[in-house]
Amino acid sequence: MCHVVNMRKKIIEENRPEIAAGNICTMADVAVKADYGEMNLAEVIAKLRTAIMEIKEIRDVEELGEILLNKFSTVADDQSRTYTFSSLCRFPYYQVDFGWGKPVRVIAQSGVSDGNVIQLVDTPSGDGIEAMVQLKEEEMAIFEKEILAHSQHMI
Repeated sequence: MCHVVNMRKKIIEENRPEIAAGNICTMADVAVKADYGEMNLAEVIAKLRTAIMEIKEIRDVEELGEILLNKFSTVADDQSRTYTFSSLCRFPYYQVDFGWGKPVRVIAQSGVSDGNVIQLVDTPSGDGIEAMVQLKEEEMAIFEKEILAHSQHMI
């Protein structure tokens, strides 16, 4: 499981002002072993938090780049299923105006065309979160079934 981590505010260097364009990010990843769909969610979250805390200690952009390249090659070589997720919540996308008005809908496209990707974004009204989920067909069917089962309990 891979989670994209924004490092822009963590990498403090005089020649990289806050208003500079571009991203400074890396991935926190954890291996999750699940027997027949059973996994301990608390354990997964604890492992992911630990990985994020280790990454947040990095202050050198070159070291960060090396780590990201190593993670990409590890994920590419890994034959098991990989799920990448990220949250774009609280990014002011709906406040951007390039002269033709603010956007009505923002959609984040992942760079992974055939992978399992979950991206969270704010709703246009700002009072909720939308999940953009890209899964392989057989896994999407399982996901949809779980979402429907949980939504039945919320009604």
